[in-house]
Amino acid sequence: RRTGIHPAQVLAPGRPAAAIRAVAADRRADLVVVGAHGRGRARLRLGSTATELAHSCPVPVLVVPATAGDGTA
Repeated sequence: RRTGIHPAQVLAPGRPAAAIRAVAADRRADLVVVGAHGRGRARLRLGSTATELAHSCPVPVLVVPATAGDGTA
């Protein structure tokens, strides 16, 4: 069954948030998915890239929390 969803992983040079915004615009993305590092007091704490994207990305941003306390998303 076709979903119409075409995820992509892209490696781009530059500052992470700026590069992600540029790729999202270039590819006319519908959604950007980024991970939260999950460190600190709060269970879901955003890093600087996720925070910057949440405030400046031209498309919706989905922040995925870290898994099982290992600090990876």
